[in-house]
Amino acid sequence: MSPELLLAIYGTLVAPVLIFFGNRINAAWVARAARRRLVDNLAGLPYELKVPLVPYYVQGAHTLPGNPAEPAIDQLRHMGLVIIGRGRGSYDAVDAYVMLRADVLPALARLKRKDSAFAELVDEYREFLAQEERDRIAGPKP
Repeated sequence: MSPELLLAIYGTLVAPVLIFFGNRINAAWVARAARRRLVDNLAGLPYELKVPLVPYYVQGAHTLPGNPAEPAIDQLRHMGLVIIGRGRGSYDAVDAYVMLRADVLPALARLKRKDSAFAELVDEYREFLAQEERDRIAGPKP
């Protein structure tokens, strides 16, 4: 084969395939690094800002009713971790919906493995829910 033919084959077939796979590998590395940074940022949050995130993790929900005027929720909103949605007709309602950013909920699972304080919060919240259920089943006390 002539060198010109090899160069043409390389330029039209081999190089684009190598570039495509190189970009895919690079995108995977960038996404993995972004997930690690998010978990590190969540681990660095103070206790007061981790508490509102626990119900999302335990219930596996992206959206829960909440009070957007609560200082912790407001700080999480300014950090870009939550979004405030409409609550029963207005954005300023106390019963507005608070939504987690799409990548935060999976990061909370990794945070539970990494941060023992968050894991303790989750266990306490689950015990609280279990006690509420036991009280509900037992009925009113005479």
